[in-house]
Amino acid sequence: MVDRADSDAGRDVWEWDPEFLAARRDAWKILAFFVVALAWVIPSAMWLGYDGAAFGPAPQGDTATTTMLGFPTWVVWSVALPWLVADVAILWFCWRRIARKDAGHTARKES
Repeated sequence: MVDRADSDAGRDVWEWDPEFLAARRDAWKILAFFVVALAWVIPSAMWLGYDGAAFGPAPQGDTATTTMLGFPTWVVWSVALPWLVADVAILWFCWRRIARKDAGHTARKES
């Protein structure tokens, strides 16, 4: 039988900190919210902002820009709304999911 101390003598043996693993997992979830919002913004801004001109011929004639709250309508629906929804979802995730997790502070032993 090989003693673990003898077999691991030449290399460092360490484990990932559970707090680090939880933080990394939560960061990936927050990044997913960001990616979903980005996936909405790019095509919708291209479609709504150019009246579909990015995918075909440009519209002819006078095209008046409608506004909503002083912003062009396409900016509200394709930029402001998805980022507002993503911000609210991320804040909810941070306040409800991350804040309630036990980070392992009580289970850690002093060495």
